[in-house]
Amino acid sequence: MKKKGIIRVMVILVLCLCACGRQEDVARQSETVVQENVQEQGETNLQESSSGAEETSAQEGVVQAIEEETGNRLPDQTAGESQVFDWRNAEWKIGKSAGNAHNLYAVEYLKGLESTTQREYRLHYTTYKVWGHRIYELDRYCTTSDYDSEFFYYMNYYDALTGEFWHQSLELPCPEEYEGYDCYIEDFDIQDEQEWVLFLRVKTKEEVPSTLAYEAIHFTPEGEILSRLDLYPFIRESVGERGSFPCTDEVFVDSQGYYYLNLLRWELKGEEYFGHTEDKVYILDQSGELVEVMVQGSALQPYFAIKTPDGYPVFIWQRTVAIYYLVFYDEAQQKSRQLAAIDGYVWSVSLNGGMLTEDGYLYYYDREKGLHRCNLVTEERDCCLKYGQLGLGSIDSYIYTIQGADGEPVVIDTSEGEAVICRLGTQKPESDPLRLVSFTDPDSYLENSAVQFSKSDLTRPIEIESPVGDEEDYRSRMLAELAAGKGADIYYVSAEDMQILYEKGVLAELTEVLSEEILESVYPGVLDGGLIDGRQIGLAPEAWGRTMLAADKYWEGDSWTLEELLNVIDAHPEIPYPIVQANSYINGYKILRMLLFQDMGNTPFLDTGEGSCNFEDPLFIRVLELAKYYQDNPIELGISSNLPQELLEEGSYIAVIQDLSDFPIFSSNMAAINGSVHLVGFPTEGSTGSYWQTEHYLVVNRQTEQPERVYAFLEYLFRKENQSKSLQFVRRDILGDRIVSTSWEQNSLQYRTDDYTYYLLETKPDGSSWQEEYEEILDQCVLVTGDSSYIQEIIMEEVKDYFDGIKDAGMTAELIQNRVQLYLKERGTAAASTQGKGNQWGNRNG
Repeated sequence: MKKKGIIRVMVILVLCLCACGRQEDVARQSETVVQENVQEQGETNLQESSSGAEETSAQEGVVQAIEEETGNRLPDQTAGESQVFDWRNAEWKIGKSAGNAHNLYAVEYLKGLESTTQREYRLHYTTYKVWGHRIYELDRYCTTSDYDSEFFYYMNYYDALTGEFWHQSLELPCPEEYEGYDCYIEDFDIQDEQEWVLFLRVKTKEEVPSTLAYEAIHFTPEGEILSRLDLYPFIRESVGERGSFPCTDEVFVDSQGYYYLNLLRWELKGEEYFGHTEDKVYILDQSGELVEVMVQGSALQPYFAIKTPDGYPVFIWQRTVAIYYLVFYDEAQQKSRQLAAIDGYVWSVSLNGGMLTEDGYLYYYDREKGLHRCNLVTEERDCCLKYGQLGLGSIDSYIYTIQGADGEPVVIDTSEGEAVICRLGTQKPESDPLRLVSFTDPDSYLENSAVQFSKSDLTRPIEIESPVGDEEDYRSRMLAELAAGKGADIYYVSAEDMQILYEKGVLAELTEVLSEEILESVYPGVLDGGLIDGRQIGLAPEAWGRTMLAADKYWEGDSWTLEELLNVIDAHPEIPYPIVQANSYINGYKILRMLLFQDMGNTPFLDTGEGSCNFEDPLFIRVLELAKYYQDNPIELGISSNLPQELLEEGSYIAVIQDLSDFPIFSSNMAAINGSVHLVGFPTEGSTGSYWQTEHYLVVNRQTEQPERVYAFLEYLFRKENQSKSLQFVRRDILGDRIVSTSWEQNSLQYRTDDYTYYLLETKPDGSSWQEEYEEILDQCVLVTGDSSYIQEIIMEEVKDYFDGIKDAGMTAELIQNRVQLYLKERGTAAASTQGKGNQWGNRNG
């Protein structure tokens, strides 16, 4: 790391925290919205266009439309190609033809772009810009969250040619004439490697502040200030006073020091201001004089696309549903010029964050998370890689590309709040991968975790295999392979398959795999689900809770059986919908799932010890009749009304189904209920009626040749930093970290997701959160390990005729009884025992 000179300045910030944080979000959101609109429209056109002659005809129609609209004839795409590329004067050819495959692979992952500081701070903002072989990053640290906020800054870059990380602290001077006002950096850009530009905003300290200046400060990496220019007089003249709002959507400089302003126009509608990006880009020279307004007639709002190799910003417009325009300002000709008019039927991509090389290769991204390369001379296009497979790009618009030392691109992912730099190469690395076989389509958390973990050792990545074709046939082949001693290292299987594999003696015991810290942090019920005979055989890295709450005025107990619940319902016929769920429909099928399928081993209808069933029980008939009532009178969600919410607020219910997969929704439900319920769980004859929901477990082949690597991955899945990325985390210490008090919403609590999206939380009357109640329920949840899916299918198949009025409840119950009993007989008592009463496979607490 090189240490450079320090630019000394005093930065005083008051009321800037909100504006600065929002400014960056507004800019990115505006860019993303326009970009997504353009991409979605293009994708729609692509889907609607047909192949072959029809597609050619569509292209010809688009070309004709472009020529009629612009009055210019486009170059003949079939003419002989020149191998000399002149990006400034040549028409860019971005077509649909496939070129020779140019596959790229991960060579190395790097971190360290962001600065580190020993100073205390409350909030941290980052802004990134790319050009050529460097990515630049500005760190903005806020020391407090009150009205006396103060910022300090670092400027950083990574150079892909040298591999160097560079960090420099900044203390920018607020001009003397603005002493006593708020000054802060709102944006930055790169003129060239030896001249950078910071955009400094100055505001008054009033309750509704006014902008006084928007200065462009040019300086060298060594700290020498070269020039400064106030752009605000032009901004004020162009779009009026901006007050406390951001000045620009985006601002850039080119290599000659010209400024490109994409301004925001704010309009007062009622009591709120609404901002929109203008459909033009203003270009000012080095002295701040207007030299050009880039417009494209009736086109939509422009957004920044890319910088050329010599540092000129290129902007993109979409004028019609089928045409994209790439435009830049040609200083030699002193006018803006069109680089390309692109057929939207065959081109729907994102250039933002892409890269243009000197020899005419354009790198860009599509919405399928692919990095593509187009030869602007030959028009050939290739998909180089799917960057999602590299563990990059959870937020597509936060991906950037720079050129590496060998000419191949370097991809940088900033979506996780810290830049991950991925060097690419054309040589596929030799590896000895770990095989993870999933008997079903794996969830995104498992896939993403496997990719992220693989970054630690690219020679031993984790490769996930999932069913291709018939899922049951795939399962049978994988089980046979494992029995033959040729199995994978890790399997993702159902509870039933976990039991089968355990009985065959092919699974490793995982009792000592997880650290004490993890064992103490993970909810016990989640770990208990993978116990067999007191041994930890399987692990569920994700799960979410589900329970039932009872209205205090109708039931006082802390649990109930199915018969007790039905008796309470029968005693209160005045309640039209005795069971409700916030913001969710309920029909007959859902009633059956909620009352019977949560834990069938703890209903009166299965005797797992004897391998028998009793679905002709009168109690089962009563359940069918309740389900039929809901099927005929479902609780539905309408456009203009929310019946479930109305029932909750009116207190017109006996029981409330409550999912615990989203804390903000749980908080909203509890606030609507207003404390008139208590936890009872679903009706059961077991110890608890609150359940963890999961269907699959990770198990390990006892003959794996890389046990340490496998066990390290399992440990990784439960680490706090990784679990915090899951929507269905199973650790106790994550929820509290996500409940925060923020400065921009006074006297309120917010829920922060892993990508730093904030949701306002409904709270108790005293202003506290519902965290204690949420975690109390999760502490009582158990994981039902028995697999009753086939019995559930039988019930769902047979009740259809009952719901349709073809059969009565008694006949339906008889058919279910006969089919389930036959199934249990065929499976045998041993197989039936996997559906156990409670957890028959052993419990961690004995």
